Amino acid sequence: MVVIAMRSATMDRSRLVWVRRSTGNCVGFTETVPRLNLTAICLQNSPLGVGPARRESQFPAGVTTAATWDREWMKERAISIGTEFKAKSVNMWLGPVTGGHLSRCSSDEYLNGVASHVVVRYAHSVGLMACAKHYAGMDYEQETYRNPYNLSEPYQVYPTIEQKHISSNVKLKTEHELYLWPFAEAVRPRTAAIMCSHVQACLDSYHQNTILKGKLGFRGAIVTDWGELTEAESAVGGLDDSMPGRLTSDGQFGFFFFDLDKLVANDTVPEARLDDMVLRTLIAWFHLQDPETYPAPSFDVRDLSKPTNNIRGDHHKLFNQLGKESVAFLKNINSGGRGLPSSADASSISVAGQDAGPNPDGWTSSRVSEAALVVINAFATEGQYRQNLTAWANGDELVNSVASGHNNTIVITHAPGPILVEKWADHKNVIVILHALLPGQESGNSIVPVLFGESPPLSDWPPHSISYDPVRHPQVDFTENPLIDYRCLSGFTVSESFAADVDSLVPSREAYEGYKTSYGTKTGSLYITFLAAENEPPYLFRGFEKVWLEPGASAMVTFPLRRKDFWHKPRGSLKLSVGTSSDEFVATSALTI
Repeated sequence: MVVIAMRSATMDRSRLVWVRRSTGNCVGFTETVPRLNLTAICLQNSPLGVGPARRESQFPAGVTTAATWDREWMKERAISIGTEFKAKSVNMWLGPVTGGHLSRCSSDEYLNGVASHVVVRYAHSVGLMACAKHYAGMDYEQETYRNPYNLSEPYQVYPTIEQKHISSNVKLKTEHELYLWPFAEAVRPRTAAIMCSHVQACLDSYHQNTILKGKLGFRGAIVTDWGELTEAESAVGGLDDSMPGRLTSDGQFGFFFFDLDKLVANDTVPEARLDDMVLRTLIAWFHLQDPETYPAPSFDVRDLSKPTNNIRGDHHKLFNQLGKESVAFLKNINSGGRGLPSSADASSISVAGQDAGPNPDGWTSSRVSEAALVVINAFATEGQYRQNLTAWANGDELVNSVASGHNNTIVITHAPGPILVEKWADHKNVIVILHALLPGQESGNSIVPVLFGESPPLSDWPPHSISYDPVRHPQVDFTENPLIDYRCLSGFTVSESFAADVDSLVPSREAYEGYKTSYGTKTGSLYITFLAAENEPPYLFRGFEKVWLEPGASAMVTFPLRRKDFWHKPRGSLKLSVGTSSDEFVATSALTI
């Protein structure tokens, strides 16, 4: 057995738990162990497909997929991601994003948990190792000011290495009910790895050993994000793999590979802990792949000009469907030939906004068209996060400018979460607002059928939140406890579409009714109300099923409940409610636990 054979070579074991990037084809990879004929493990981003690389697909974001409310589409997307990563001979995908605002599916723990479970399960089904990230209590919008190295941020606030990591201060109840939930769901299908967050969780024995490896029963490896803290305390505290070690004042990375063998020799880190690191790193690799026959990566992130294989297949068909079914209608005034669906006989439709691509005629061309599409966006990526909730590139001003000269203005927004619309949502000429999230490479192709009535509106938007803390020693107190996002609004819950500001809420029901389709889907949702509990949300989302309905038809849906869905609440009476939203219930029932 490999690990037994390695007991005589501490340096060999250190190689397997240290991930570097200085050379090699992948974003990160372990060292090889020639003595045992072990090749390097290739670790590769990203949540939206193999990257950086060429001849791969750009997938719809996780929040886009969740907005379809369809487990089957979650499954198909996971299989497609797994297929593409494996076709490039990646061993471990650094995904899915289970905790972290930017790329996760939803801030709702139930919906995010369902998606995390499905994605890990079906990525593994095609032989790709998954790494759920970032554990735990991490909000990506706080990441705007989190990076202590300040090596690439255009908004650098403090000198390099001066700013400390964010401390996310969360009560135990909130942590268990919200932030640990989706990781527990990722552990169920035995995710190969879990990435600790940018807080000091990578050093924290309680969260890594007691909670994750103990109570949740996680058997894989805990890995850092790039350049995270790795001290002797982190090794004893449960961290298994370091990418690539700490950054020192002279710009070098240290620990794990350089220091771990010495720490084992002087008993600072027990040898049994090193054996455990190696076992956890190897177990999923040997279970899901054959290290002796698995091919070398077919791409090189350091030289994108090198030839590489095309792995896209026919995945564009899936993306097109995901894009259509994830669009949320926030406003639609269908009257007098305006609104949606648009007429296929329209002689001209103008398009404005840089998010739609170049427009050589400029937005003024909209004045002579029958409808004006304005496409605005808010962009975010790792290292360049959103600092507010407004549209980029003067998007608000563009909408108002076009609407001032056109009485049939249709606004399409693309963003990884909420976007403020209050500056133009009530403009008399803004007839339609569609929130299309991040639909990936088929963005244009997937929105056209929605505009012309070929595909009915199918989605309700899973909401998100934001926080801000540009200080040297960031302390983020999660004082709202479980009452986040839709939970603090008694009249709106997870299956209700709305904009980011309470004053500019636009319920989706009126927009849907104005669309006038002859068929469509309904997402039945299950909510639990704890009647005797204090300081609890009015409703907890605990189930969803999406069904296709013809006019006047009905369907039976089943919502399986687990003990986990309410075990953490006080015993007593509770109410089960089923409907399409929290203010449109079709059935309620009492239950005592």
